[in-house]
Amino acid sequence: MKILLLSVAMAEPQSQNVEKGEPAPYHGRIFNDEAVAEIIAQKEIAKDECSINMSHQEKTMTAKHDLELQLLRAELDYEKQKGEKLIAIRDEQIEKLQEHYKPRNGLWWAIGGFTIGTLSSLGIYYSVRQINND
Repeated sequence: MKILLLSVAMAEPQSQNVEKGEPAPYHGRIFNDEAVAEIIAQKEIAKDECSINMSHQEKTMTAKHDLELQLLRAELDYEKQKGEKLIAIRDEQIEKLQEHYKPRNGLWWAIGGFTIGTLSSLGIYYSVRQINND
């Protein structure tokens, strides 16, 4: 079967005009002018259909790509605006915290620590002295 198809595919096309009633010079098919015209027309129609389908597919893919691109750009713009607003809120909170921040006076802590330490030492000294005197 493959050899038959290969031999048919490798055969060279032959053409010859034959009048009605005249014997065909070779085995094969004989087409009249209308049949040849129809074969040519079908080939042209198939070519045009292919071209139309390719054009339609190209336009469809371009439209899908454009839509995807627009969606991605919209998402990017949204994320940028969201980031800018979050940064603005953060900066505003930092400013408010800085306004309300009052540094503690370290001097009072030092005086309080010294006083408590002195009183504790004196209390321990007198307690030990009392225990030794008894």
